[in-house]
Amino acid sequence: MTEIISVLEEFGPMISSELYRHLDIKEENKEAIRQKLSRANAPIMKIGGFFSRNQSFIYLQSQFNTDLYVDKLMSAFRDYSAPVYSIIRHIEINHGFIEAKQLPVYSFYPIENLKGHKNVNNIIEILKKVQILEQDGDCIKLHNKIYTYTSNSYRNFKALELAKTTVLNQFNIWARSIKITSYYSGDNYKEFGKFLWSYTAVSYINVMRDKNKYGYILADIVLGEVQDLEIIKFFLEKVKFLKNQKGLYSFQPFLLLENPSIEIIDSLKNHGVIVGTLDYLFGMGYTKSLRDLIVSINEIGKIINNDNSKFLKVIDKIEKLSGGKTINLRGDLFEFVVAYYHSTKASTVEIGKILKLDYLNSKESDIVAFYSNQTIVFAECKALKARLDYYYVENWINERIPFMYKWVREQNVYNNYNVKFELWSTGGFEDNALKALEQTSSTKKYQVEYYDFNTINAKLKSLKSKKVNDLIRDYFVNSEV
Repeated sequence: MTEIISVLEEFGPMISSELYRHLDIKEENKEAIRQKLSRANAPIMKIGGFFSRNQSFIYLQSQFNTDLYVDKLMSAFRDYSAPVYSIIRHIEINHGFIEAKQLPVYSFYPIENLKGHKNVNNIIEILKKVQILEQDGDCIKLHNKIYTYTSNSYRNFKALELAKTTVLNQFNIWARSIKITSYYSGDNYKEFGKFLWSYTAVSYINVMRDKNKYGYILADIVLGEVQDLEIIKFFLEKVKFLKNQKGLYSFQPFLLLENPSIEIIDSLKNHGVIVGTLDYLFGMGYTKSLRDLIVSINEIGKIINNDNSKFLKVIDKIEKLSGGKTINLRGDLFEFVVAYYHSTKASTVEIGKILKLDYLNSKESDIVAFYSNQTIVFAECKALKARLDYYYVENWINERIPFMYKWVREQNVYNNYNVKFELWSTGGFEDNALKALEQTSSTKKYQVEYYDFNTINAKLKSLKSKKVNDLIRDYFVNSEV
């Protein structure tokens, strides 16, 4: 063990095969070293379960989370763990964040048990423990040591997510219009073949029927310039796994892209994938309009603060690109409407503000409103039909509120401000969640308020805005949207 420690001290953390080379271990002696490493305790540490050929990442306890540790671990994922590296790359593309429900799409780990494959949920939990990923509300983010966040990171992420939702909605309309999918079967972020897909729908066209009465249309989406084959590897691997499964319904995969390279297109076609280039699917100019929308959403904070009437025009643009009103836009639009509500009363409103306590410790707040009476309001927005459960509320009360309160008190300019926390939930609250909120609202440090649909509806109607009233009616009252 002393020799192993010496190598790690001199060369830093490394994958086990590299350690064997440094130790000059002969092939017949490697198993003995593997057994020793499997029994090793501090200061020798290891991370396993991710890497090819059953390798482990070996490091010293004192090296954990140092810059050297992070650099070497990222290199090990790149060279020896394609599924994990795919997760990291796609979260980077998403400006450091991804919705937890979406993350499995961009891995080629299954979401259900599949012989010979690790479950993606177990992988995510391990990545959290080794501080590669961390939970931030409904999102998963890269640890601050891995990704450099800016004040715009979360806004950029939200803009990209809304753009993806818009494209998926338009794809569903397109597929129905040419009758390759059953009209009401299209759904986002559903399982097929034990893997998660951005879009699935039943198809009754003859070529899809095979021995079954129907097949499936599957689609994933990657926005931005896609020139690197590594970026689409997650999709090709999932398709390959499906083709090797027996007894599966027939399927046709699509990958939705903005401006793919010829190399990307050829690779996808060779694997039987239909390349859904946005301008060719939805009309020339669609990609430019989508990019304009992303810019507008990124600037929505400025729009709300400078001229909040223009904010309502951005909503019209979103609906137009989506092909009309759709339930999948509900969460994003609700957050914007709550921001609009505060903008009619507050001096300044920020959407998706990153709050940092230190270099390694940050969280995002949906909305932060700064009022002229020296009050700061943090608003959390949940646009759900179901009642908000106890576990979410408990996390908000015990983790997010203390973090945000501490952030305020550490800002010299705000440390004397009154602080208010709001939880807006269109679906209301489960009984035990409501009880927890009632007990919390009595604190002397800050004010806590929570709103169900009836309270929210009354607040928004007080704005006397026809557009806002229409949004509430179309997205939260009329369930058929």
